Amino acid sequence: MAWRRLIKEVRPNMETPFFAASDEDILHIHEKYESTGKCSVVDISYSSDGLTKSKTRIFDSQSSRDEYMADPVIQELSKSHQAHCLLYNTVKSKVEDKEI
Repeated sequence: MAWRRLIKEVRPNMETPFFAASDEDILHIHEKYESTGKCSVVDISYSSDGLTKSKTRIFDSQSSRDEYMADPVIQELSKSHQAHCLLYNTVKSKVEDKEI
């Protein structure tokens, strides 16, 4: 069964940047997960006030989701996102992480 993961980031004002992965990290995700069919980003949206960014990623299976979450590059990316949140006073939250 497929797996859906929805993450939201809320920033305090329009001048505060949302977190952005490096080009190297984006390439890693594309080569290891997206181009192999293990996952895809199906939606990136912003609230009408521009303060909330939502990103939905669909995995082909729970196994692929677990592989993604255990990947050292993804774990470092998560730590970088946490540091970004502390530095810029943004809030990252996992809204959904479930089988669909």
